[in-house]
Amino acid sequence: MSGINLTFKGTGGSAIPLEAEPIGPDLFRARDRKEIERLPLHHGNERVAIGDVFRIAGERSDDLRVEGDLARVKGLGSGMTGGTMVIEGHAGMHTGAGMSGGVLEVRGDAGDWAGAEMTGGLLWIRGAPAIGRARPTVAANTACGAASSSSTARAATRSAGTCAGG
Repeated sequence: MSGINLTFKGTGGSAIPLEAEPIGPDLFRARDRKEIERLPLHHGNERVAIGDVFRIAGERSDDLRVEGDLARVKGLGSGMTGGTMVIEGHAGMHTGAGMSGGVLEVRGDAGDWAGAEMTGGLLWIRGAPAIGRARPTVAANTACGAASSSSTARAATRSAGTCAGG
């Protein structure tokens, strides 16, 4: 995927989650790399810039890839209205919460409240493979499309596991 790539540098081993609600394709669509680097996040009661905790490549795109151990990064893709976001690795709490459009794919596990209060869009949570077993196929993963009224889609997501927001 071309577009914008963020690679998580970490927060120095802190157990405090990084609040990352601004990270999503909607906010990055019209910004250059320097503007993206300066956008504020919260780490506990401290304000940090995205560039302090992520390496950034690319600019001005609504295609976003985020990589790293993001299990303690909260709110990735929250409020998305469009664009595409792929998270390579585990994602923290509230991933995709409040989405109304766009596509968010997590190629790992997601924390609690993923997809909470979704009204549209598509959230795929592939999940981590069990030890000694192959990675699950897309058909066995959780796919949530809150805007879909298809009974087939609802049945597929019910049989695949928990469908956040749908």
